[in-house]
Amino acid sequence: MIYGELGRYPLSVIIKDRMISFWSRLVSSDNTKLSFKTYKYMILQNNPNYKCISEINYVGRTDIWLNQNDLHGTNRRISIKQVLIDQFQQTWRAQLLQSNKGRMYLNYKDTLELDSYFKILNQNDCITLFLSL
Repeated sequence: MIYGELGRYPLSVIIKDRMISFWSRLVSSDNTKLSFKTYKYMILQNNPNYKCISEINYVGRTDIWLNQNDLHGTNRRISIKQVLIDQFQQTWRAQLLQSNKGRMYLNYKDTLELDSYFKILNQNDCITLFLSL
């Protein structure tokens, strides 16, 4: 419920987005760099247990892994981040629907956005409120 009140996403969404962004920059980097050579070695091993491969599959975009030459542009990164956010929102909502308290909460609020009462409270009151949750 705290995510709904604050309008924030968990750190895992940010980490996965950054990891995929790093991979995208790595693919388009200079082929003389050690990191690029290590990456090419990883592809030759074709091991599906590598973390970046599993995260790309988690996003549901296996086509990106198969067609690595077409990773440029911010639109693709934005769409991947949106998929991560949508997946989190679906999970968050499903978890709320599994409890009586969560179903009651969804009657009052069903979006992930910062509530206005946090904007008018001073910092000490906000901290006190967070600690009571």
